[in-house]
Amino acid sequence: MRNKHIKMMSKTLLFLLVISVFCSPALAQRKKKVNTSGQGTFFMYFGYNRSTYSTSTMEFVSPSYNFSMENVLGTDNVNDGSITYYLGSDGFETFQFNVQMGYYIKPKWAITFGVDRLNYFMTNNQTVSLSGAFDPGNHSEWNGVYENQETQIDRSNIFYRQESGMNYLRTGVLYTQDLMSSRKADFVLSINTGVGVGLVLSNAIFTYDNLTNTQTSSASGFGISGHLGLRADFFHRLFLQTTFSGGMLKQGNIQLDQAGNATASQTMGYFSPEIALGFLVYVRPTNNCGTCPQW
Repeated sequence: MRNKHIKMMSKTLLFLLVISVFCSPALAQRKKKVNTSGQGTFFMYFGYNRSTYSTSTMEFVSPSYNFSMENVLGTDNVNDGSITYYLGSDGFETFQFNVQMGYYIKPKWAITFGVDRLNYFMTNNQTVSLSGAFDPGNHSEWNGVYENQETQIDRSNIFYRQESGMNYLRTGVLYTQDLMSSRKADFVLSINTGVGVGLVLSNAIFTYDNLTNTQTSSASGFGISGHLGLRADFFHRLFLQTTFSGGMLKQGNIQLDQAGNATASQTMGYFSPEIALGFLVYVRPTNNCGTCPQW
């Protein structure tokens, strides 16, 4: 799995390099400087992110139980937040990334399409407020009816996680405001602000009383988000961007087993910083550049 992710990142960087080299001759023919956020400009980037989550209420429903847990804590990796986790081989399996593309339909205004891969692991050894009902003999620790009972949970009695991606597929609007530019616009620094909305695709693994279900994928809900980023453009083609994203993820129908008998629901806020490398292509340029090629 580690080699798979390394190859994916290597291919992405190689692709960006090829795009840059391919586009360089066309740039040499330009008589006027281009506007990297001008109408007709296409961009795409690949990035790495981390994420933090608000506390949430989780509800679990099946034929043999119906209960909720309040004040549930979660993190973006199985080691509850240690960034060194991603330096090991297991870290590549839960690598979080962002892919986004966009097109400037007007000067400074772009429509965007992106995928944010976010992971979620229920924090181990935490205290929650438990309410609900369990059929007799269904769970070795819980039996009968509970009402707002403070309960210690760990990864043997209950453990919910999305280690293969709580994928947020979003579309949105982006506005770019230049802060500074070199004389020939070989370097441009800008601020990007945007909003997005989209579908959440869940890949849930659920452990209940030491029994773990097979990972189950489902379209579980939707998300809304806001994005604020600082972008540095180099030589009209490549850019480096750091972005701070945040919003709400509302998952009302998370499938926990292949048969569809067990489901969960969860609404939470999230905050995610990211860093990304991308490229620009002038598809139908209207950047006051009389010799710009039409690609």
